[in-house]
Amino acid sequence: MTEPLLRIEGVSCYFPIGGGQVLRAVDDVSLDLHEGEIVGLVGESGSGKSTLGKLLIGLNHKSGGTVRLDGRALPRHYRSRDFRAQSAIMQMIFQEVYSALSPRMTASEIVMEGLRLADNGRYSPEALQAQARSWLERVGLSAAHMNRYPHEFSGGQRQRLGIARALALQPKLLICDEPVSALDVSVQSQIVNLLENIRREMGIGILFIAHDLSMVRYISDRIAVMYLGRLVEVGPARQVFENPAHPYTQALLASNPVPDPVLERQRQHQPIQGEVLAPIGPATGCRFAPRCPHADSLCLGQQPEQRPHRQGDWLVACHRV
Repeated sequence: MTEPLLRIEGVSCYFPIGGGQVLRAVDDVSLDLHEGEIVGLVGESGSGKSTLGKLLIGLNHKSGGTVRLDGRALPRHYRSRDFRAQSAIMQMIFQEVYSALSPRMTASEIVMEGLRLADNGRYSPEALQAQARSWLERVGLSAAHMNRYPHEFSGGQRQRLGIARALALQPKLLICDEPVSALDVSVQSQIVNLLENIRREMGIGILFIAHDLSMVRYISDRIAVMYLGRLVEVGPARQVFENPAHPYTQALLASNPVPDPVLERQRQHQPIQGEVLAPIGPATGCRFAPRCPHADSLCLGQQPEQRPHRQGDWLVACHRV
């Protein structure tokens, strides 16, 4: 089997909160992502999804574990030269794209910025302009947008601009942090279809972070479910959605609305009961145990490890499965 494009092994990210305690935002996470694959990372708000994405890109520091990208180990703390070295391999699309775009730069300058920093003078100004125009057109914008500023674009257009900027260096890995959550539904489908086309044309790997389960099911090859900093289930998208194994995954999917309004009104919605524990200090048991209807003394006292479920690439961290 070929080496994965991205290999995350036992990665953690802790934040000190005073009194000698730490918040375990990401705790002992292991995940592989192969070239040309889309892995959907889902979970409730506060589960650590975005923290993990920012850790991979270098905006958060690792507290432990290793990350290998394209066969090379990534540093624990990024320095300026590390950001520049990894930018040609890995890029990120941010949830709040307006905050990620400089209001003082035009669309063409935003797309050209990465190329200008990476080319070491190889491209002439005319060639950079041509590259910017090509990428803007590739994501559904046009040459007429080149001299516009971010505030002159709609939300969907700004997201396309963010995608063009990320793809200009032709990276092998794209991290999408809630790329469609702030957009209208019709625009969401356009952006997701654009990402799918990019994956097919460029063979790029994508980590798609989202809370919209229907969108994740549509675009992903595999699903990784995160709860309070830990992965509780990782497996093929279709199998996980049709027959979820972990109680938390089951509860998430049960809360996802169905597209038929008649059936949706007839459904019996049962919210997850119990208290959400803060991931502070070492976990002594399953973090979902206080909310799980199947929890027993083993779940409360011993943290479950990921084990194969039905097939080798389907992993579940639950004592009861």
